[in-house]
Formats: sequence, structure tokens, C-alpha cells
Amino acid sequence: MKEIIDTLLNQNRFFIASHVNPDGDAIGSLVAMGLALEESGKEVVMYNESPIPSPYRFLTGVDQVTCDTHSLKNCDVAIV
Repeated sequence: MKEIIDTLLNQNRFFIASHVNPDGDAIGSLVAMGLALEESGKEVVMYNESPIPSPYRFLTGVDQVTCDTHSLKNCDVAIV
């Protein structure tokens, strides 16, 4: 656990992804981790291959979820 915490604290650019056809748990986890890292001053790309289903589009931060993988090559850490 210490290694994970150290990575979150010491790296700056994060790529976070959840599974295809995301459900509420996947979207909530993706956005929560992304927003928490952004609050810590980190650069974050939140990714999902699928569009966000309409029942979840009201959630804060879902507008930041992208389907562009080009940002992956500029990250320090990928969280899947």
C-alpha cells in the first residue's frame, strides 16, 4: 500500500481508465479518482472507450471523461 501511496503523491501525470460500457460503479470510481488527483494538483486524463450512459451524465466531472488515447503516451502512471 505504501508503494501505491508514494506513487500517487510523487508522480504528476495520470491516465485513469474504466471498463467498456461502464456502469455507475465504474464511472463513479473513475471520476472520483480523477477529481481527487486534480485536487492534489495532478494532471489527469480520465478515459473510457464508451460514451457515458445518459443516467450518469449528471455526475460532476463526467464531462472530463474522454475517448482519446493520445494522452496515454504523456502520462507517468496509468490506473485501470
